[in-house]
Amino acid sequence: MNRAATEGDATIVGDRCMLMTSTHVAHNCVLEDEVIMANLATLGGHCHVGKGAFLGGMSVFHQNVRIGEMCIISGFSAARMDCLPYVKGEGRPPIPHGINSIGLKRRGIDADVRAHLKEALKILKSGEYTITKACDVIEQNVEQDEYVKKFVQFIRDSKRGITLRKAENTLC
Repeated sequence: MNRAATEGDATIVGDRCMLMTSTHVAHNCVLEDEVIMANLATLGGHCHVGKGAFLGGMSVFHQNVRIGEMCIISGFSAARMDCLPYVKGEGRPPIPHGINSIGLKRRGIDADVRAHLKEALKILKSGEYTITKACDVIEQNVEQDEYVKKFVQFIRDSKRGITLRKAENTLC
């Protein structure tokens, strides 16, 4: 774990986080409460990890990446863009392959809310809309509970973009 790069800044680790062996938390990262980083998971500088996120072993995250709350990113994944909250992501880059239904259920999130998130992700991944338009469609057509609102706001706030599918002709 590294301290902040400049005086007056901080690297912050919330309550009840578990950082397994050889994890790397670079300067100015923020880990909210209950984050789990499996062996050798690596965060570049200025990453922000949401509450209850699980980062699989040997996963790596570029500097300034945001990892959404209650998502699970599989081992050996590599992210250069933001990772959506409440989803299961896998690969290089970690493509969302559905919502993290088990993690959400364990945290007491209602089945209705999980269904709303699943519907929102389906719209986002449909390929019918730009990401901005998909957010509009989600806001108009999906029940706007607290989690769906956070899901859409996370996307709208992204500065690095989000990955929905693997790009053609990429090594990573």
